[in-house]
Amino acid sequence: MNAKQQYQDIIKNLCASSKYVVEELQEVQGKLYSGFARGSVYGGMCLGQKGKTFRPSTQMLEELKEFAQYKTWLNKKGEFLFTCGRDAWKENIVKTTTPNGKITLLLNQYDEPLGIGMFKDGKVERLYDIGDYLRRERRKKKPKTKY
Repeated sequence: MNAKQQYQDIIKNLCASSKYVVEELQEVQGKLYSGFARGSVYGGMCLGQKGKTFRPSTQMLEELKEFAQYKTWLNKKGEFLFTCGRDAWKENIVKTTTPNGKITLLLNQYDEPLGIGMFKDGKVERLYDIGDYLRRERRKKKPKTKY
């Protein structure tokens, strides 16, 4: 499955209606862009990055915030744990609009998007979180110097 198909699958499962439609998507060097200007190198908004799976960008989460049908709000402790790569448990969920077995957009108490997860049995299993970028940077090896 390519990045465009994975992106469309996330949108289909997360948004209530087809209000959020991106007419033209372009994939450039493994990154998916909307509003891509022809003739320019990197025009438009980066929606995510293709890897083994499609990883949404923070800009995409911010855009989806107003269109997402299913949302879950976390308290401060849950926000921290989720951003560190953990699942969100019942005691950390402040409010939710998500039925069991659906993909949800996770937000903190200030309505800032934290990531995407699957709501199951009162908890949210993490699919993607904003801390993923920091963890990925940490895994990269630093080049060895001669000095």
